[in-house]
Amino acid sequence: MNYHEAGATTRFLETGSDQDLEETIQRYLYGDKLTEARDEKEKLEKEAYSNISDLEDEITDLEEQRSTKEQQLEKIQASYSKATTAAGNLSSVTRKLVQVPSSTNLEDETEEEPQWTESWRLWEDRYTRIQIGINTLDTTQPSYTIEGLQTAFEKKISELTTQREILGKIERLEQEIATLQTLRNKFDTSPWDTLSSSSTFAAAILSSRGIRLSDLQLLADELGKLEEPINADTVAEWVTTVEAQFENRRAKLEARKVALDDDTEHQANREELHAEIQTLTDQFLSISESIAYCPACYANQTKKSLREREQPTDFFQEKNEIPNALRSHLASVDDALTILGKDSWEDISHTIDARYGSICGLADLRELLSFAIGASRSETLPTTTEDSVSLLGERLQEADGIRLETADLATHIQKIREADERKRTEGMERVPRYDPGDEYVGDVIQDVVEHLDKIQVADSLLTDHIPSIHWDDEIDIISDRRILEQTLNDIEESSALVNSVTSLREQITDYEQEIEKVTADKQDWEDGIKRLQQAFSQTGGKKAFNEHIEDHMSAITTLFQAFQRPYEFDEVLLEDDTVRVSRRGSADDSEPVEKMSSGQRAALGLAIFMTNNLAHPTAPPVMLLDEPVAHLDDINTVSFFNLLISAATELDRQILFATANEDIANLLKEKIGDSDDFKSIDLDKAH
Repeated sequence: MNYHEAGATTRFLETGSDQDLEETIQRYLYGDKLTEARDEKEKLEKEAYSNISDLEDEITDLEEQRSTKEQQLEKIQASYSKATTAAGNLSSVTRKLVQVPSSTNLEDETEEEPQWTESWRLWEDRYTRIQIGINTLDTTQPSYTIEGLQTAFEKKISELTTQREILGKIERLEQEIATLQTLRNKFDTSPWDTLSSSSTFAAAILSSRGIRLSDLQLLADELGKLEEPINADTVAEWVTTVEAQFENRRAKLEARKVALDDDTEHQANREELHAEIQTLTDQFLSISESIAYCPACYANQTKKSLREREQPTDFFQEKNEIPNALRSHLASVDDALTILGKDSWEDISHTIDARYGSICGLADLRELLSFAIGASRSETLPTTTEDSVSLLGERLQEADGIRLETADLATHIQKIREADERKRTEGMERVPRYDPGDEYVGDVIQDVVEHLDKIQVADSLLTDHIPSIHWDDEIDIISDRRILEQTLNDIEESSALVNSVTSLREQITDYEQEIEKVTADKQDWEDGIKRLQQAFSQTGGKKAFNEHIEDHMSAITTLFQAFQRPYEFDEVLLEDDTVRVSRRGSADDSEPVEKMSSGQRAALGLAIFMTNNLAHPTAPPVMLLDEPVAHLDDINTVSFFNLLISAATELDRQILFATANEDIANLLKEKIGDSDDFKSIDLDKAH
């Protein structure tokens, strides 16, 4: 049914169409969408105008993007010009170190960030750190030779290094002064201000190793119970000897305890046997009438005397229980051994005997034990640490002119502390930047270290990155750094270096080509609208269009009546874009094809098909028919065959007729007869 003509109207909008517009419309009118041509024009115009609007928006967007890239290119060109000018203001050394941009290498830039900006950014960073080092020199000198600047750096590094060492000593002195003051406060109270300096120092050693005054009191109590004197020259010997005697004493007490345990057990056995004898005697008396002797000892006794006799008061000895005093003494000896068994005594012995033997000794330990006997249970040794005791011991050994026996330990500590304060004052005089009234020495050390780090970095940058051939040249680091920084900031603020020059030019060209293409597409749509309007104008408008339809509806009616007998229908109509039929002899209006029988609808379809093919001047001279008469009766089938034969012989149509009905095939062969213009082919069902 010539479906390939259905899109002809749409092709009016195609560029370069050379169709006869009137003829194209006429051919389209007899396709399977006869009435849609009237609405197609308005739809196509609406679509065309919408596409034109979209293309105009796209052109505007592309032009804006192209303009943005052009502005970026202009900024890059301006930045090159500005950077070239700025380079002329740099010192000679800096111009030799950095890459200077010029208009000659602008077109060679293919990277997103030109090489000269990388060079400028690198040296701007280096100059920034060198300038920080210059600021530590406390000078207003604007420029130096590289060698002069490096010499100034080395001098400052030496000065700051010395200050850091002095401040470190001051910091240690302040820590020591604070520790000594804490110790002095502890020893400047009773009873330590009454003991000898050496004994008080020994007490500090014991306290720092975890020994308590109550431990000394327990040891002193047990020492007083020993039968033999303790002969020792050192603390280590004393600990060994005392421990041995305590072990011996404990063994004796334990033996006594065991003996008492044995006596107590025998006494319990006697009492048990006596009770058993008494019970048996009572049983014997209860079953005996007369008795002349004792059943246990065979002495002459009567039954009455046996019953009435009393137990002698001294029959059993006094019970031998373990005295509480023995138990307490054993526990005290065990506690004393536990104290002496502490690992800290080995360190205590070494500290007193070897490390600080010139300050204290075993005699001071003995004095502390004697002191502990008379001390109250609430008193304690002064609280100390191993570090504070080590500090005090070293300072006592180092001190000149101090005789421990001349004063209490607190007085000696005060003298050492005063000497340290004099040393601190001397050190502060060598570091003018340190004001102890306003600053903590640790903060000053940190400040010195930070300055030292900064100036060492600056010195390293000079020696590592500036060739020695430039060391005699003058350089203004501060001014050059400002020029580099300002130029880079101007470029970054303008976003000029977003893309390379080559990339920007390529993008601008791409935008121009795309704008040209979209503009051409827009023009094509505008031309298409004009062609569409002209085409419909040339066909005579809607009136001519309707007349054209009516002419061919008449042809459809004629063929339909030829294929549909008896004649039940007068006319085939097209009303409101719908095919309808008027029934012969009926006063009613036309009716839709849905009320027709299947055979009648088949006949109408064949009539429309034949009209479409035969009425088109440029219709293809081919008809493809597959079971076209399946719903026609024999009379109408013969009529259809007559039309096909005429179309083939008179209208030069090539007809391919396919059917699986042998009767239909034989009927068609009979109608055709013997002719070279027709050919029958039997096809195997497998094909």
